[in-house]
Amino acid sequence: MSRAVLILVALVALVRLPFLNQAFQLDDYYYLKAARHALADPLHPHHAKYVFLGIEFDMRGHPHPPGNAWMLAGLLALLGAAREVPLHLAWALFTVGAGWAAYSVARRLCPDCALEVTVLACSAPVFVTAGNALFTDLPFICFWTWAIAFGLGAGERRSNAWACMLSLAAASAVSYQAVVAIPILGLFWWRRKWLGGLWWVLTAPVVVIGGYMLLEKLAGGPVPAQVLAGHFKTFGLQRFEMKLKNAAGLTAHLAWMASPVLVFAMAMRLKRALWAVPLLALGLGILADSSPLFWLPFTAGVAVLLWVALQEDLELKLWFGIYFVAALAIFFAGAARYMLPAMLPLALLAGRAFGSRPWLLRGAAAMNLLLGLALAWVNLQHWGAYRDLAARWLPKQGRVWVNAEWGLREYAERGGAKPLLRGTKLEAGDWLISSGLAEQIGYSMPGLDPETVDQVSIRPALPLRLIGLGARSAFETVGYGLRPFDVTSAPVDMVTLTRFKEHAPELSWLMMTQPGVNSQLIEGVYPKENPNWRWMAKSASFLLKRPAEPSRLRAEGFLPDSAPGRTVELLLNGSVVASNRLKSPGAVVVESAPIPAAAGPAKVELRIDRDFSPGGGDQRRLGMILSAIGFVPLNEPPATQQPAKR
Repeated sequence: MSRAVLILVALVALVRLPFLNQAFQLDDYYYLKAARHALADPLHPHHAKYVFLGIEFDMRGHPHPPGNAWMLAGLLALLGAAREVPLHLAWALFTVGAGWAAYSVARRLCPDCALEVTVLACSAPVFVTAGNALFTDLPFICFWTWAIAFGLGAGERRSNAWACMLSLAAASAVSYQAVVAIPILGLFWWRRKWLGGLWWVLTAPVVVIGGYMLLEKLAGGPVPAQVLAGHFKTFGLQRFEMKLKNAAGLTAHLAWMASPVLVFAMAMRLKRALWAVPLLALGLGILADSSPLFWLPFTAGVAVLLWVALQEDLELKLWFGIYFVAALAIFFAGAARYMLPAMLPLALLAGRAFGSRPWLLRGAAAMNLLLGLALAWVNLQHWGAYRDLAARWLPKQGRVWVNAEWGLREYAERGGAKPLLRGTKLEAGDWLISSGLAEQIGYSMPGLDPETVDQVSIRPALPLRLIGLGARSAFETVGYGLRPFDVTSAPVDMVTLTRFKEHAPELSWLMMTQPGVNSQLIEGVYPKENPNWRWMAKSASFLLKRPAEPSRLRAEGFLPDSAPGRTVELLLNGSVVASNRLKSPGAVVVESAPIPAAAGPAKVELRIDRDFSPGGGDQRRLGMILSAIGFVPLNEPPATQQPAKR
């Protein structure tokens, strides 16, 4: 076995074996959802339903084709369940494939330092961390790099052309960005005068992606591209502001793909007259984020782009440049993993420029490898904490909800939790697991008191952050910040377990505008918009304290001319105790006969037979105006207007 093979095998073992038990993280949840659905519906993995930001979607609008789901489904069928170690071990084969393909390309394009170039490309921090997830990124970079490797020899042997086409097809099945290989390979073949005989190979992405769209169209559902475009519009993902952040994030990531060692060497080769460009970038970077954790790598990234543009090797710099420009146009989140396909051409350019100083390439690879392993270790502790918490907190008696995305939801759902939907009405005895890192989904808890049972701060041992509370890192998305990674000892997340108990009401008479009344409103009463009253819907419910003496139940309000309702009913614990048929709009008083004293809280409901929409953009359904409701003493004359304060 050659020295190069031994080194590459050792590199793969170093970056993958310590992390085989990595907890499922981030979008692993969604890919596993699709894979499980594929076991029942193999042709349509992306018909899987999932909850995102409290809204239920299906995956036809997912930004990747279903190739990843099919591969995971095959592994799940083989394993019987989603288990971390065997799945990550299987996924490590893509690391082997990507590394070997990169070495094949490097031996052809940079033979004097092929091993150094390959190790440099495979030691990029994003390659180390991304390979420990079940995302599309690792399969894609494996198939993509093999397509380039076979493509470089496609004009020499027909078998290479077919292998290139199959690799392109596989890359297209897991990621739409495979289409960017068309101009890159077309450039190689045009310069070698092969394009006329190999153009058919470049149809693979069009056939695979177009075939997927047609398959979904024939299934009677929406075309995935249309659904995805709708998501972009709904969530504003392609706004100009997002594109600027995406460009800033991707540029800053280049500094750590090249490593500070190589960035310094590249900058030293720039003519002094060109230093004005990085200096301008420095000023813009400081304006965007005053921390050197952003403006320093952003300036370095601009220096890398300038250095690449000045290189004499037209093919390699266009390979890098075509992909980088495509990434600026296609993506919106600026995640580090988007730059994986740019690693190899950048490493090849570095190999050609600094091949006479192999120690420089090795030093850059060593620095990047140390950073990548440190970031991967932080990731391991972060997501592993969710798995441990879910095992500790679940199962529970009663319903359990999870207000979180990603890995925490994966493990919570395994324990019986359900994802929280917007507007979910919690009940007494319910539990809620919530993550401070995720967007907080709105829910209602009518008549309930939340009790914090446990709260855990997740704080990895190393002060590096790819994502976290207060961390302004763009490693996963520019939605959190612009820095390639952040340095802080703040917790990555605060996870809370809450139990909801029935609220013990303190008031027997509720004026709609008095302080503290909201805790006894169950549903159907709109927020305060007048000093003396509030609108209610067609039905409104309340939780009241029962008086120690016999009393009557009364409701007071007003029916405006625009309200069509005429019959008002008052219910106590589900039974009608009073009814009033109104002859015309005006003051409303409905009151029951005497009610015996009883222990415990009382659930009171007020109904009107018809509601209406006020129009003018107001989407509410209104029943009547409510001023007060509750129990009144027997010695108070019946059906009189209640005093303002009892």
